[in-house]
Amino acid sequence: MANEIKILQSLRLLKSTLKHEFTPAQLSLTMTGSLVYDVTTSVGTTEETAGPTFGDIGTEGLCVVYNLDPTNYVQVGFAPTVYGMRLRGASAPATFFLEPNATLYLKANTAACNVRIIVYEF
Repeated sequence: MANEIKILQSLRLLKSTLKHEFTPAQLSLTMTGSLVYDVTTSVGTTEETAGPTFGDIGTEGLCVVYNLDPTNYVQVGFAPTVYGMRLRGASAPATFFLEPNATLYLKANTAACNVRIIVYEF
């Protein structure tokens, strides 16, 4: 079977006279693996790691990191103390392709936050 995963995104800004839309085409992906890692974990204010082993996943693929906290943000990176992403509270999840053997480094800003991490085997 092909195209088992579908990703739909859109962004629309309407602020006074400022208007902008971003609506890329739907992305359809074929999942060559058969496993999904889906965990919700509490991330504290000191750096924590996720990976490079995500359950029984053999080859990491599509990754979703979602901050479930309504207020506080979580920093995410791929090296200790180097955070290239900020996941705001009550905001959109980050969706990206994870390099094999990558480790996620996470740190909550003000208080511990529940973060959902999903990895699809490719």
